Amino acid sequence: MERRNEDTRAAQIRQGIILAGGRSLRMGTDKAMLDLGGQPLLLRIIGQMRAAGIHSLILAVRDGEQEKRYLSALRERLQVGNIRIVSGAGLQAAPSFTDPALLAEDIAGRDWPESVSGPEELGISFTQDSYPECGPLAGLHAALSAAPEEGYAFVMACDMPVLSIPLLLRMAAAAQANQPVDAILTAGQPFHALYHTDAARVIQQQLERGDFRVMHMLERLRSVTVSLTEEEAAAYVNLNTPEIYRQFLSGD
Repeated sequence: MERRNEDTRAAQIRQGIILAGGRSLRMGTDKAMLDLGGQPLLLRIIGQMRAAGIHSLILAVRDGEQEKRYLSALRERLQVGNIRIVSGAGLQAAPSFTDPALLAEDIAGRDWPESVSGPEELGISFTQDSYPECGPLAGLHAALSAAPEEGYAFVMACDMPVLSIPLLLRMAAAAQANQPVDAILTAGQPFHALYHTDAARVIQQQLERGDFRVMHMLERLRSVTVSLTEEEAAAYVNLNTPEIYRQFLSGD
């Protein structure tokens, strides 16, 4: 595979991707719109990414209908006064995300504008799957292909309520120290991870072969694995069933 100049693979991560194209079948309702502290999970993840210094965000959705629904929901939420979301104060220790005091911090108290009229002002754009009904691999391919800058993007799924800044920083350092690679991961975990935009080519080849398995993609990519502390393991919670959602809300 042709490789770009190593200078394009900087450790500073400025762009992020949220994979939101699933149908939430096990949850029975849209996971991205789950209520956490009075705000939808999707907005919580956006706030965490901005608190981590990521100001260019791509929401990967499956089709135009889903894009319209999320765009409408985000605009409605962002136009309501006193929007509340997790701020950067709670991002250092993963267990603290269940603390109601952190969930109630005002959006304007950190890096957010005091008022916004829509997602565009927060650097949020949408991309739709080029390979319909092919799962998260299609969303990742579409988002990496649409990324405004060549380089690494931080990728989370829309059902992941916890972002670990210490882990993200170690991933960024690993990206700089191990060039050239396509992905920076923890063992067996495809998301809460860094992917280089070059990886879109490998993913496209796999999609065109009719192979939609994420783990097969990880086997093909040049990747580096970073260690994970016990505290940081909370970053890999997925709210994909009602039971897990209730457990997360209760702090169990």
